[in-house]
Amino acid sequence: MQPIAGPLYHNSPFSFSHIGLFEDQTLIVLEKFDAAQAVAAIEQYGVQFCFMAPTMMQRIVWLDGIEERDFSSFEGMMHAAAPRPAWLKRAWMKLLGSEKVDEAVGATVIRGDEWLERPDSLGKPAACEMRILDTDGNEVSTGEAGEIFMRPTDGRETYYYIGSNPAKSTPDDFVSVATWAG
Repeated sequence: MQPIAGPLYHNSPFSFSHIGLFEDQTLIVLEKFDAAQAVAAIEQYGVQFCFMAPTMMQRIVWLDGIEERDFSSFEGMMHAAAPRPAWLKRAWMKLLGSEKVDEAVGATVIRGDEWLERPDSLGKPAACEMRILDTDGNEVSTGEAGEIFMRPTDGRETYYYIGSNPAKSTPDDFVSVATWAG
């Protein structure tokens, strides 16, 4: 059972809803996101999984008395869609347990307990290849700053926004994560 906290015209809420339907899950579709209503739905329906953007996560942890609320039904949650501060990730790991908090950036995934071992990591590439390049397009050495580029390994094309400039990419089809973020 999962609540759909975001609008279905966004990629992640739509995708997780679609997956939930194929896995015969009950979906709780909120008319619009309201932190108090989302927590009430989690408790009332025994929600097992949800996807949230960091803004939603923050609004929930700022609710009065959130530490006393019942999140025991959760088997996991995924967050993505924007940068999130470390304190916010830690707050959710305190609510759910570190092994139940997953993060996806581009096509990287990291569990909360793995993140505790490497704070501020975004995880390992999933279904993609990743390169970190300098301004001249050369790969940087470990520990050096650079721009993240990804290329799907499953044949999918990367997405683009209608009316936007072409994505910054390499000749071999790696696309800048900065372009994806808008």
